Amino acid sequence: MRCLVNYPTVSPDDTTNSGGLSHLLANLDVLGRLGFKCVVIARLSWPIISFSGSVCWLSIVPGRANPRADTTAMAGAPPRPRPFETLLNGVRRVALAAVSSLAVRIIKPQLIIERANGRFHLKRTAPVRRAVHLVEINDEFIPDGRYDGALTAIEYRGLPFPQLAAPWPVQSVGTFDFALLSARFDALQQAGTAIDVLLLGTGGIKALDEVMPFLEGHPWLVDRPIRLHVMGNAQEAHDHRILLHGHVRTDQIDASCFHCALVFYSESTYSDARLALGSPTKIFNYIDYSLPIITNRDLIRQRYLGNIDCRMLESMDKNDVMCWANHMTTLRSMASVTGYSNSFLSFIKDLGLTVC
Repeated sequence: MRCLVNYPTVSPDDTTNSGGLSHLLANLDVLGRLGFKCVVIARLSWPIISFSGSVCWLSIVPGRANPRADTTAMAGAPPRPRPFETLLNGVRRVALAAVSSLAVRIIKPQLIIERANGRFHLKRTAPVRRAVHLVEINDEFIPDGRYDGALTAIEYRGLPFPQLAAPWPVQSVGTFDFALLSARFDALQQAGTAIDVLLLGTGGIKALDEVMPFLEGHPWLVDRPIRLHVMGNAQEAHDHRILLHGHVRTDQIDASCFHCALVFYSESTYSDARLALGSPTKIFNYIDYSLPIITNRDLIRQRYLGNIDCRMLESMDKNDVMCWANHMTTLRSMASVTGYSNSFLSFIKDLGLTVC
C-alpha cells in the first residue's frame, strides 16, 4: 500500500517547528504500522530527496519556517508582493505543480493525506481519482474542495465529509512511573526547594520573559527559587533564570532533572478558539516523563489536566495524586500511536479503502 503525505509546513530535520515535525512523525508511525509505504512532500530543505526507514521525503515546497505565518497572512491583509516576487512565486507554483503531478503518476498512491495549509494543496494541482483523499485540519483554516474525509483533534461542525475526531497520536518518549510522579509532588511540597521547570518548545509564546511572572505567581511555586529550562529554538530571554538548551529531541531529554513541566500559550498569540482545535503534543510527552504539569490557560487545565494545578499542594494526599495519575494515563492511552492506529484503520475502511 502506498500513501502520499503532503505536509509543506515542516522539513525532515526541522528544529524551528519541532512540534509540527513530531506530530508528522507520529502520523507516519501510524501509517507504517498499517503497512503503508509513504512519500512525504515537505518544506524546501536540503537534500531535496532523502530517506528515513521506509519513508521518502521530497522537500520541495518553498515557505517560511514559521507554519503560522502563511495561515495568518490568509486571514489578514498580506503585504503586496513586488513584481519580481510575483513572477518568482508564479514560477515556483508551476514547477511545484509539475513535480507533484509527476510524483503522483509515479507513486500511484491508494491514500493521500494533506495538512490544511495556505502553501500548497495536491487537491488543486494533482488530483487522484482512485485514491482516498484525506485532509488534516489542525487550526482555523479549512480548505476548499471535496475530500473523502478529514482528520481532526475535535469534531468540526458543518464539514461536508466524514471526519475522524480523536487526539493526535504522540510517539512514546518514556514509561510513566507513578512512584516517580509521587516523589516529584513530595519535592514540590517541601518548602524552600529550588524548582526546575521543563518547557518543551516555544510555539505559541510571544516572549519568554512573560513566562516567569506566571511561574512566580503560581500556587505551587510562590516564594520558591525557580529555573525554567527551555528545550527548542527560542527567542532571547533577559531573565537569568531562563536557561535555553536549544533543540533537543524529546526522546533524548533526561527528565530526572525536573520537578514539573509547563504548558504555556500567550493569549495574544493563541486564542481559546485556536487552542480548542488542537491537541498539545507536549502534554503527552510530560506524562511519559512522569512530571506534574502546570499551565497558564484554563482551557488546557480543564480539558486535559483535571484542574490539578488549581489545588494547593498541602491539601493533596497520595490518593489525590493517584486519581490524577489515572486520569492522565487514560488520556495518554487515547493519544498513543497504537490507539490511534486502530481508530484510523476503521475510519479508512469505512471510506472504502481495503488495507491488506
